[in-house]
Order: sequence, then structure tokens, then C-alpha cells
Amino acid sequence: MLSSCYKLRFLDLGGNFLNYKILRRLISQLKQLRYLNLENTRLGYMPANVFPEMPVMETLIMTMNRIYGWDRDAFARVTSLQYLDLRHNIIKIVNESSFPTALLANLKNLNLATNQFACTCEQIWFVSWLRQTNITLLEYPKAYYCTTPDNYNGILLKDYKPSVCGAAQSL
Repeated sequence: MLSSCYKLRFLDLGGNFLNYKILRRLISQLKQLRYLNLENTRLGYMPANVFPEMPVMETLIMTMNRIYGWDRDAFARVTSLQYLDLRHNIIKIVNESSFPTALLANLKNLNLATNQFACTCEQIWFVSWLRQTNITLLEYPKAYYCTTPDNYNGILLKDYKPSVCGAAQSL
């Protein structure tokens, strides 16, 4: 559909019903794309290589979807991103393999606010990373909070102090 639009730099697909197969077909030829809005498109799990090689992509907005996770290579081809917005999804765990190192090296702004974070031992890496990253975490800390398990529901991630796996405490 967009194959003849190879010079397209800005694309807003927000509000459309998409799945990863349709998305990949739509954007596969858009090598000059710098901005992609996928807000409220009902995207769920993101498989490996859902994004084709997009060497100049700077902004990716995927807020208000049903994203609960992604393959470790889902963002492998969009490492030039400077702004990534994953707010208002159902992400529970962020770990060391969630984002490629090359992506984190270029990223300037990241928004993971109002996801359904689990405060379990699986979250130790993310909580530690939040405290030391140079990436601007939009809406942090007020919109980064635990939803599970029940005894941590509502605790801000900045106040969650995981220690040894299986034992954690909050302030």
C-alpha cells in the first residue's frame, strides 16, 4: 500500500486496527521514516523483526495498546530511536534483554508510564536500571508503580527495594 511512498518521513497510523503482520507490510519499504505513531492500534505481543530495517527512525509511539511483551529482537532494527513511548500498555516485566544495547545507547526519552508492573524478583534489573540511567524517563517516578503482587499494588517502582530473589521490601 505504501511501497511507492519510499521518501515518507512521518506516518500516523494511530487509531487503526493493526496486527504485526499488517504493520510490517505497511512499513517495510519506508526506509526514510523518522516518525511513526502507532497509538491505539490494538497491538499486542511484538515478535522479532516486526520493524524492518529503519536506519533513521527517531520517534516511535505505541501508547494505549495491548502490548504485554516483545521478542528480544523486536527493536533490533530501529536502534536510531531517540524517543520511544510505550505508555498505557500492559507491560509487567522489563529486563536486561527487553531493549537492545544499541537502542539504549541512542535513546534520549523513554515513556513506560502507567503499565502494570510486577514487583517481583524478575524486576530487579529494571528497578536498578531506573535509578542509574541517563535516559529521560518521562512521567517517572509518579506513573511507574507496582500492580502485582497485591501487597505491592500502588507502590512506586522508585520505592520498591528488591533484595534477594524472593525477598523484597518497600519504604
